[in-house]
Amino acid sequence: MKHITGDELQAIRKYGRKTIAFISQELGISVKTLMNWEKGVGTPNTNQFINILKLCEVDSYLYIDQLMNSAPDTVFDARFINDLCNKKGKRG
Repeated sequence: MKHITGDELQAIRKYGRKTIAFISQELGISVKTLMNWEKGVGTPNTNQFINILKLCEVDSYLYIDQLMNSAPDTVFDARFINDLCNKKGKRG
């Protein structure tokens, strides 16, 4: 199974046009924790990850479906996230 990378977390946050401070506050975590996740040091738990997707207006069902059905080396970068969300009519 594919694991979420720091670059993917950052791409999701940037897609949603959210700051590290905003996401951290909403999740009830420190800014440093989120910064570490985005650097690849640790990862959010499942609930935190789903909440990040929601806060950034990324369709969690579609994202997780793609995550589960993609090749292990698929990169979920900003372009991938924009393309994915545009398929569902979300802003890009």
